[in-house]
Amino acid sequence: EAQLLEDFIKAQQLPVKPYEETVSNEPLIPELPAPGKIREMKTDPLFGATVLTLDNGIKVVLKHTDFKKDEILMTATSPGGSTLFGAKDIDNLKVFNDVITLGGAGNFSATDLNKVLAGKKVSCSPSIGLNTENVNGYAAPADLKTLFELVYLYFTAPRMDEEAYTSFENRMIAQLKNLELNPMVAFSDTLTKAIYDNNPRAARITAGDFKQISYPRIMEMYKERFADTSDFIFTFVGNIDTDSIRPFVEQYLATLPVKGRAEKANPAEVPAIRKGEYTNIFKRALETPKASVVNFWSGKMEYNLENIPATMLKQILDLVYMEKVREDEGGTYGVQTSAQISSFPEGQTFLQAYFDTDPAKREKMNAIVRTELDNIVKSGPRDEDFKKSQDNILKRHTENLQENVYWLTTLDNYYFRGFNGETAYEETIKGITPAKIQAFAKKLLGQGNQIEVVMEP
Repeated sequence: EAQLLEDFIKAQQLPVKPYEETVSNEPLIPELPAPGKIREMKTDPLFGATVLTLDNGIKVVLKHTDFKKDEILMTATSPGGSTLFGAKDIDNLKVFNDVITLGGAGNFSATDLNKVLAGKKVSCSPSIGLNTENVNGYAAPADLKTLFELVYLYFTAPRMDEEAYTSFENRMIAQLKNLELNPMVAFSDTLTKAIYDNNPRAARITAGDFKQISYPRIMEMYKERFADTSDFIFTFVGNIDTDSIRPFVEQYLATLPVKGRAEKANPAEVPAIRKGEYTNIFKRALETPKASVVNFWSGKMEYNLENIPATMLKQILDLVYMEKVREDEGGTYGVQTSAQISSFPEGQTFLQAYFDTDPAKREKMNAIVRTELDNIVKSGPRDEDFKKSQDNILKRHTENLQENVYWLTTLDNYYFRGFNGETAYEETIKGITPAKIQAFAKKLLGQGNQIEVVMEP
């Protein structure tokens, strides 16, 4: 105690200079090429958007809204993605999106970049998905130029920082080792292995994976995926003035590099969902005794607006399970459901129900979960549940029409994927009947793919 007190007093008496913040006055982009050109400009009456085609092949979609005066959202999408990389890069892909911006961009480290951007309302981040390369960002109108500068830098001047990567790796290894102690991680891992039949592409990252992860290789992969901008579609939604944004488009987008590659993602590299019936009931030491249960049904359904029944079925099951499992039986705080029809691989569909319960009640609660779904297959949903779901979706859609993020997704889907999810949406919702919900559930479950994973104490 005496030594501690002595050290404390000494520390108080040490002369300490105030921290001095150093912020570079250097411009984000020291030297710019001559601006490019807009080859074509059209007005699309379908969504009230302006569509620009640049002389390097890039398409730019602009939609003015007045929902929020200080918000402009951006997304850029290109075909490609992680499925174009082979097995040797599986571990690199697990941290790809976390690592590519660790070094900052241009002449600025990530730390220095944050200092330069302090006080601005702007953000930009590149990433890859299964079948796309993406850049997402936002800015206040006053900071729109900075958003374009960041986009330009992330395409043309990605920056490596070995020290920043080493720090990231050390933090991740420590976190992942702690994660292993959580029994719910074992549950999640077991579920993933069950669904994807031990496919290494589907497995989460572990501390041991860092032995195979290469920071230089990840940056090579990044440069490869973002080397060609000719097939990118940039979409901007918000408080945009078309005349004001044009010079930025010509300077920062029309000058991006192009190679004219024709690419498509490779659906064969997407982990396939296990077919048939499969059950795994396993035990783990748990501080709080509980049984965790997942039921997972999968199949192939058509990807179109008519399959809005996937969303409606999920909402109907939420209502049924709230009543039958939580309120009537007191068997769980709630059953969490999810349903999805993928656009890539097109038509890959799943329905999932997850809940925690008293181990003694597990079999009874699970029987209710399955029986209520079977009842919809046999007799269709209850009218009141169907009506609540339909009304809720219509109400949410009305609210979405006043959101920039909704229009950003809608326009990206239309101009990049060729999928119009808006003009017939309300009409389609109103045309859904309980019989269509029943037919959807029957077709999905009729494909005979069901997985059950249970963790017990």
